[in-house]
Amino acid sequence: MSDFRFARRAPVCAVSGKPFEPGDVIVSVIHEEPQGFVRRDVREENLAAIRGEPFCVFRTKQPPPPPPAKRIDYELAQEFLDRMLREADPAREPLVYVLTLLLARKRRVRIQKTKRLPEGDLLEVAIPRAEEDEIVHVRAPRLTPEEEVALQREIARLFNFDTGEATEPPAATPPPGPLPS
Repeated sequence: MSDFRFARRAPVCAVSGKPFEPGDVIVSVIHEEPQGFVRRDVREENLAAIRGEPFCVFRTKQPPPPPPAKRIDYELAQEFLDRMLREADPAREPLVYVLTLLLARKRRVRIQKTKRLPEGDLLEVAIPRAEEDEIVHVRAPRLTPEEEVALQREIARLFNFDTGEATEPPAATPPPGPLPS
Protein backbone atom coordinates (compact mmCIF):
# COMPACT_ATOMS: atom_id res chain seq x y z
CA MET A 1 0.00 0.00 0.00
CA SER A 2 1.30 3.46 -0.87
CA ASP A 3 1.17 6.52 1.35
CA PHE A 4 -0.07 9.69 -0.29
CA ARG A 5 0.60 13.15 1.02
CA PHE A 6 -1.32 16.15 -0.21
CA ALA A 7 -0.19 19.70 0.20
CA ARG A 8 -2.21 22.16 2.22
CA ARG A 9 -4.79 24.20 0.44
CA ALA A 10 -3.23 26.76 -1.88
CA PRO A 11 -3.56 30.44 -0.89
CA VAL A 12 -4.73 31.36 -4.44
CA CYS A 13 -7.26 30.00 -6.91
CA ALA A 14 -5.64 27.61 -9.43
CA VAL A 15 -7.80 29.10 -12.23
CA SER A 16 -7.82 32.86 -11.58
CA GLY A 17 -4.61 33.17 -9.56
CA LYS A 18 -6.43 35.50 -7.14
CA PRO A 19 -6.05 34.98 -3.38
CA PHE A 20 -8.94 33.38 -1.54
CA GLU A 21 -10.99 35.85 0.50
CA PRO A 22 -12.81 35.19 3.79
CA GLY A 23 -16.15 33.53 3.04
CA ASP A 24 -15.11 32.14 -0.38
CA VAL A 25 -16.29 28.58 -1.02
CA ILE A 26 -13.19 26.68 -2.08
CA VAL A 27 -13.34 23.42 -3.98
CA SER A 28 -10.33 21.13 -3.84
CA VAL A 29 -10.17 18.77 -6.80
CA ILE A 30 -7.76 15.83 -6.93
CA HIS A 31 -6.96 14.24 -10.28
CA GLU A 32 -4.92 11.14 -10.95
CA GLU A 33 -2.35 11.98 -13.60
CA PRO A 34 0.59 9.97 -15.01
CA GLN A 35 3.02 11.62 -12.55
CA GLY A 36 0.67 10.92 -9.61
CA PHE A 37 -2.15 12.69 -7.82
CA VAL A 38 -2.47 16.45 -8.39
CA ARG A 39 -4.51 18.80 -6.24
CA ARG A 40 -6.05 22.03 -7.52
CA ASP A 41 -7.88 24.47 -5.26
CA VAL A 42 -10.38 26.77 -6.97
CA ARG A 43 -13.21 29.13 -6.13
CA GLU A 44 -16.53 27.38 -6.57
CA GLU A 45 -17.48 29.68 -9.45
CA ASN A 46 -14.29 28.60 -11.33
CA LEU A 47 -14.93 24.87 -10.94
CA ALA A 48 -16.17 24.50 -14.54
CA ALA A 49 -12.69 25.47 -15.78
CA ILE A 50 -11.20 22.29 -14.28
CA ARG A 51 -11.23 19.55 -16.95
CA GLY A 52 -11.18 15.80 -16.57
CA GLU A 53 -12.83 13.32 -14.24
CA PRO A 54 -11.79 14.07 -10.64
CA PHE A 55 -10.60 11.30 -8.38
CA CYS A 56 -11.90 13.22 -5.34
CA VAL A 57 -13.64 16.55 -4.68
CA PHE A 58 -14.23 18.34 -1.40
CA ARG A 59 -15.48 21.79 -0.40
CA THR A 60 -14.56 24.16 2.37
CA LYS A 61 -14.99 27.82 3.21
CA GLN A 62 -12.17 30.32 3.65
CA PRO A 63 -12.31 31.37 7.33
CA PRO A 64 -11.85 34.97 8.43
CA PRO A 65 -8.33 35.88 9.49
CA PRO A 66 -7.65 35.61 13.22
CA PRO A 67 -7.69 38.90 15.09
CA PRO A 68 -4.26 40.39 15.65
CA ALA A 69 -2.73 39.36 18.95
CA LYS A 70 -2.76 42.06 21.58
CA ARG A 71 0.66 42.57 23.08
CA ILE A 72 1.54 43.59 26.60
CA ASP A 73 4.24 46.18 27.18
CA TYR A 74 6.46 44.03 29.42
CA GLU A 75 8.72 46.97 30.31
CA LEU A 76 5.68 48.81 31.68
CA ALA A 77 4.53 45.66 33.51
CA GLN A 78 8.01 45.32 35.07
CA GLU A 79 8.04 48.97 36.21
CA PHE A 80 4.51 48.59 37.56
CA LEU A 81 5.50 45.47 39.51
CA ASP A 82 8.63 47.18 40.89
CA ARG A 83 6.56 50.11 42.18
CA MET A 84 3.93 47.86 43.75
CA LEU A 85 6.66 45.82 45.45
CA ARG A 86 8.19 49.01 46.89
CA GLU A 87 4.81 50.20 48.18
CA ALA A 88 3.94 46.75 49.63
CA ASP A 89 0.19 47.41 49.87
CA PRO A 90 -1.48 44.18 51.17
CA ALA A 91 -4.65 45.00 49.20
CA ARG A 92 -2.64 44.69 45.98
CA GLU A 93 -1.13 41.27 46.73
CA PRO A 94 -3.32 39.47 44.14
CA LEU A 95 -2.27 41.93 41.43
CA VAL A 96 1.41 41.64 42.42
CA TYR A 97 1.09 37.85 42.30
CA VAL A 98 -0.48 37.78 38.83
CA LEU A 99 2.07 40.26 37.44
CA THR A 100 4.86 38.15 38.91
CA LEU A 101 3.50 35.04 37.17
CA LEU A 102 3.07 36.95 33.91
CA LEU A 103 6.65 38.23 34.02
CA ALA A 104 8.00 34.83 35.10
CA ARG A 105 6.36 33.30 32.06
CA LYS A 106 8.26 35.76 29.87
CA ARG A 107 11.48 35.09 31.83
CA ARG A 108 11.73 38.65 33.12
CA VAL A 109 11.72 37.38 36.70
CA ARG A 110 12.51 33.92 38.11
CA ILE A 111 10.51 32.08 40.73
CA GLN A 112 13.19 30.34 42.77
CA LYS A 113 11.11 28.56 45.40
CA THR A 114 7.65 28.32 46.84
CA LYS A 115 6.75 27.92 50.49
CA ARG A 116 3.26 26.72 51.40
CA LEU A 117 1.52 28.74 54.12
CA PRO A 118 -2.07 28.46 55.49
CA GLU A 119 -3.07 31.81 53.94
CA GLY A 120 -1.45 31.04 50.58
CA ASP A 121 1.91 30.28 49.04
CA LEU A 122 4.95 32.53 49.38
CA LEU A 123 7.09 32.82 46.26
CA GLU A 124 10.78 33.68 46.39
CA VAL A 125 11.37 35.68 43.22
CA ALA A 126 14.63 36.84 41.65
CA ILE A 127 14.37 40.10 39.72
CA PRO A 128 17.35 40.70 37.43
CA ARG A 129 19.08 44.02 38.10
CA ALA A 130 22.18 45.58 36.52
CA GLU A 131 24.51 44.69 39.41
CA GLU A 132 22.87 41.53 40.85
CA ASP A 133 19.48 39.87 41.18
CA GLU A 134 17.13 41.34 43.76
CA ILE A 135 15.30 38.69 45.80
CA VAL A 136 11.72 39.54 46.81
CA HIS A 137 8.91 37.56 48.40
CA VAL A 138 5.48 37.57 46.79
CA ARG A 139 2.38 36.17 48.44
CA ALA A 140 0.18 33.91 46.35
CA PRO A 141 -3.20 34.51 47.94
CA ARG A 142 -5.98 31.96 47.63
CA LEU A 143 -8.59 33.48 45.34
CA THR A 144 -12.18 32.54 44.69
CA PRO A 145 -13.15 31.96 41.05
CA GLU A 146 -14.99 35.30 41.10
CA GLU A 147 -11.86 37.08 42.37
CA GLU A 148 -9.84 35.42 39.59
CA VAL A 149 -12.22 36.78 36.94
CA ALA A 150 -12.14 40.27 38.50
CA LEU A 151 -8.34 40.16 38.55
CA GLN A 152 -8.21 39.12 34.88
CA ARG A 153 -10.42 42.07 34.01
CA GLU A 154 -8.25 44.44 36.05
CA ILE A 155 -5.06 43.27 34.29
CA ALA A 156 -6.82 43.61 30.91
CA ARG A 157 -7.94 47.13 31.79
CA LEU A 158 -4.50 48.19 33.02
CA PHE A 159 -2.63 46.83 30.01
CA ASN A 160 -5.36 47.45 27.40
CA PHE A 161 -5.93 43.95 26.05
CA ASP A 162 -8.88 41.60 25.73
CA THR A 163 -9.05 38.51 27.93
CA GLY A 164 -11.94 36.97 26.03
CA GLU A 165 -14.33 38.31 28.69
CA ALA A 166 -15.12 35.29 30.81
CA THR A 167 -18.81 35.36 31.65
CA GLU A 168 -18.59 32.68 34.31
CA PRO A 169 -15.91 32.15 36.91
CA PRO A 170 -13.34 29.54 35.86
CA ALA A 171 -13.32 26.16 37.56
CA ALA A 172 -11.33 26.25 40.77
CA THR A 173 -7.77 25.07 40.27
CA PRO A 174 -5.57 23.70 43.02
CA PRO A 175 -2.64 25.91 44.04
CA PRO A 176 0.75 24.97 42.61
CA GLY A 177 2.89 22.63 44.66
CA PRO A 178 6.23 23.62 46.15
CA LEU A 179 9.10 24.12 43.76
CA PRO A 180 12.38 22.28 44.29
CA SER A 181 15.04 24.26 46.13
